[in-house]
Amino acid sequence: MNLIITTPEELEKLIQEAIKKISATFTPQPIQVENKPMTIEEASKFLQIPKNTLYKYTHERSIPFRKIGRSLRFNQKDLVEWLEENRKLTKFETENRALSEFSKPKRK
Repeated sequence: MNLIITTPEELEKLIQEAIKKISATFTPQPIQVENKPMTIEEASKFLQIPKNTLYKYTHERSIPFRKIGRSLRFNQKDLVEWLEENRKLTKFETENRALSEFSKPKRK
C-alpha cells in the first residue's frame, strides 16, 4: 500500500475531479419524443401511471393537456418537459451540488 501526502487544496481538487467523472457516467440520456397528440390511454401508458391519476392531474391542472371537445389530448414533448420539471434530485446530485457550491470562491 502506498502512502500519498497531499495538501487540503490538492485533495479537494482530486475529489472534485472524481465527482465530475462519476456524475458524467450517471447523466441521463435524452428520450426521443414525437410531437403528436396522445389520448389519455397513450399518455397513461407513456407515463406509466394509472388513468385515474392522469385524470386527477388534469383536474388539478398540474399536467399540460389540451381539450378537444370532450376529449383530452397530451403532447409527448410537453409530458417529457413536465417530467423533467418535476424531477427530484438524487442524494448524489444533492451532495454534488452542495459540494460545488461549497468550493466556489468566496466573495469579499
